[in-house]
Amino acid sequence: MDEPLFGGTSRRDKAIELIIGGVGLFFICLTVLFSLIHGFGKSIIHLFFGLGIVALTLCELQLVRWYRMGDLEPKFKYMIASLGVSLLYISIIANVYFWAPAGP
Repeated sequence: MDEPLFGGTSRRDKAIELIIGGVGLFFICLTVLFSLIHGFGKSIIHLFFGLGIVALTLCELQLVRWYRMGDLEPKFKYMIASLGVSLLYISIIANVYFWAPAGP
């Protein structure tokens, strides 16, 4: 059996990565669902906000897939992590924007 290109990962690391990724993806899916609900109900701007989040999520998932296949160098791990944190931050901002009361 061939050795992994950049060294192996432990079962604990994989479990932590799957849990964090699953929770993050669940939160992003909820945000997109809320953007659809508010996009067709209140303002089309919410819908475009959700579509932007979907586009960023697809780019993030593609980068993670390439990293797991070994096509990207280990230095891209920090870029992938920072993009994931940024995506979660944008989702938090979107939820605050969707659910905040309009005006005083």
